[in-house]
Amino acid sequence: MTSDGPLIAIEGVSLAWRTRDYARQALRGASLVARPGEIITVEGPPGAGKTSLLMVAAGLLEPDEGAVYFDGEELAAMPASRRRALRGGSIALLPEGGGLLPTLSIAEQIDLALRIAGLGRRERAARRGEQLAATGIAHLAARRPHELTPGERALAALARATAVEPQVLLADEPAAAMDAEALATLERQLALLAARGGAALLTTDREAVGSLATRRLAIEDGRLRPATPFAEAPGALPMAGPAPGGQAAG
Repeated sequence: MTSDGPLIAIEGVSLAWRTRDYARQALRGASLVARPGEIITVEGPPGAGKTSLLMVAAGLLEPDEGAVYFDGEELAAMPASRRRALRGGSIALLPEGGGLLPTLSIAEQIDLALRIAGLGRRERAARRGEQLAATGIAHLAARRPHELTPGERALAALARATAVEPQVLLADEPAAAMDAEALATLERQLALLAARGGAALLTTDREAVGSLATRRLAIEDGRLRPATPFAEAPGALPMAGPAPGGQAAG
């Protein structure tokens, strides 16, 4: 991992969803960089392109135009097996709704993520316990998703995604079902990620989530632009500028 370069760089990305008789432009020339220690929110209404942006950043979709880089490597140039391996460890994708597996307990979900990341049994057990405690859901470890409230499921999904200690967290509406206490847990997990030199890209339509960010962007009709600069708010962290030589939003 580079010490000061972008972890994720999205450069001039355009993407359209197409069927035989229909096409809808999801992203239009979107550019951004996420550097170590940055927590970036992408704010906008449903259908603005937030989910498409994260899917492109995770290498799940290849853009029609532009490129996406992880730690200096273009995702599209990587073999599919390499992209899958990244999503199992270095890049954690937290889909909208959490994406929890219905037949596994919360402890088993975390253990599976750690196993995919290549951790041994002892390390998995220790990390699993740490994550359950850190997210305040240790008492729910044996429960399955249908036995949890929406807020508890959101915390369980967060625990699973951050258990692998990824370099990049891509989270789609992670706070949609969170109350104030759960939001505080999300803030702590993001702070730990940033302290390790990681970065996070979060989509949201909740204003409260923007207060967790070091940088806020807005998206509308597939176009990214700076949101109201959070650095102007009391106690906010400094904003990062664009990548050298680029015009990325920020």
